[in-house]
Amino acid sequence: MLVAAALAGCGFHPLHGERASVEIATHLAHVKVAPIIGNLGPTLADLLDQELAPRGTAEKSRYRLSVSLTEGKEALVIEDNTLVRRYDFNLSVRYVLSESGSGTVLDQGDLRTVTSYNIVESAEYATLIAEQRAGRRATRQIGHKILERLTFYFDRRRGQ
Repeated sequence: MLVAAALAGCGFHPLHGERASVEIATHLAHVKVAPIIGNLGPTLADLLDQELAPRGTAEKSRYRLSVSLTEGKEALVIEDNTLVRRYDFNLSVRYVLSESGSGTVLDQGDLRTVTSYNIVESAEYATLIAEQRAGRRATRQIGHKILERLTFYFDRRRGQ
């Protein structure tokens, strides 16, 4: 009880309160995701579309979300004989939320996530699948980070 009173005094309010959730969800449903270039771009765009508006996008979008992504891999475990046994899959994005009409930038940021996968020396196909799965995991993680940032933005804006 004492904690709740202290948090209320500092301006804290729950992000998932009923009224707040409806307002934030309404704003999120008005975000149009611009096409994303890159191997994982379409996957990330689809994920963001589904997460931003699970009930379908609004007829007229108020906001535009542009995302540029960079993906790469880096050797992580190298044995004495120079064989690579494990890779890190790196996914970095720059996102920009802007007003649809004016193009005014409302929020932007840089995010990064890293997933890893093992090399299966005896099976190239297994290694390829492991790399693809690492890419999908990274895409989900970065998509959720973007969604979290947008949710925080709309929550801050609601409080103003």
